[in-house]
Amino acid sequence: MDANRNIAHRIVPEFEEDLLGLPYPVLLIDSVIEEFDPETGEALTHTIPALDSLVAAVAIVRALTPVKLAPEEVRFVRKAMDMTGRDLAEALNTTPETVSRWENGGQAPGEFVERLLRHLVCGRLHDLAPAIDVDPNAITTMRVLAEWPPGSEYRIALNRVILKDACTRHKQDTWDRREPLAA
Repeated sequence: MDANRNIAHRIVPEFEEDLLGLPYPVLLIDSVIEEFDPETGEALTHTIPALDSLVAAVAIVRALTPVKLAPEEVRFVRKAMDMTGRDLAEALNTTPETVSRWENGGQAPGEFVERLLRHLVCGRLHDLAPAIDVDPNAITTMRVLAEWPPGSEYRIALNRVILKDACTRHKQDTWDRREPLAA
């Protein structure tokens, strides 16, 4: 790249991101920073701020969505929690082989274990994504659908927020759930 090239920055209104093997895109609203050439308008790079917080927010939102977790989603939430298969097996009182079968589609977790997994996701990740409202009772009483309703297209939409602690004035760069913009 030419060292004398001018570079400008802007916030992208909508940006779809394929995140760690999820079977659907994550829509980031008014959050991604794009570097571009102001002369040509050509996009040069895209930066997603607070990536750890984004991964946590996506995992929590998915855990709060009452549809059975697909194998790749089980793997995604495990990785979001920074756990090995053995760690997750121990936390859920099962075997690493069982976790492997969940992640590879050989077996699905039962409803009770899946709710326990959802509680684990929300409990471990909420500090990274505190703007996402979590009601543990909603998970406990959740009736998990076996599959997405016919014709539905699932997509998680999030926007970046800065939370400020009133006492310490500490700011946290994080993500919040947002409904997709109307087409």
